[in-house]
Amino acid sequence: MVSGVEITSPFGNVSVALIVSVVAVLMAAVVFFTVKGKGYGIVALLTVLLITPIYLFMFVAIPGIVVNTGTLIGMLATAILLADGLTVTYKRICEEYESGKTVKASVKAGFKRSVTPSISVCIASVSVSVLIFLFTKGIIKGFAIAFGIGAVASLVATLLFIRMFTALLLSLVDSEKREKFLNLKREEK
Repeated sequence: MVSGVEITSPFGNVSVALIVSVVAVLMAAVVFFTVKGKGYGIVALLTVLLITPIYLFMFVAIPGIVVNTGTLIGMLATAILLADGLTVTYKRICEEYESGKTVKASVKAGFKRSVTPSISVCIASVSVSVLIFLFTKGIIKGFAIAFGIGAVASLVATLLFIRMFTALLLSLVDSEKREKFLNLKREEK
């Protein structure tokens, strides 16, 4: 063989870097929650594994979506939204536990307190996406579409999947070990 063969992405080297960035953000979130929240890292992983194919299916199901650099940047922004949803929910659960509630009550109250910020972020993100879509052209429209779909997908993940996986995993853990499973701690007085 005289000359080598170069394999490149059809979207260019920038898109490969963006896809790697999306995966890196999602995996960083999973690793962070595994270290910080122990069992909550499993919740994060299951949520990412479930929401990713659903999110990607939207690109197949909605006609006219072109995957370009803007779309990939929208996917990266979506990954950040999902990580934010996981973070807000976990922080609320920790705050509730620190206030003296049981693990079960903390999880329930933590999810209840995370609904308003999650919906607010989704509304703001979708609103920005619609405005960007209406007033721009080219690859920026791809960003708007991917980010808008992603904002809704991350809201569904935050309100439904994270709660579902947390409840499922906690039901599998012995009640005396749930505090340790989620790495919940109270400040000593």
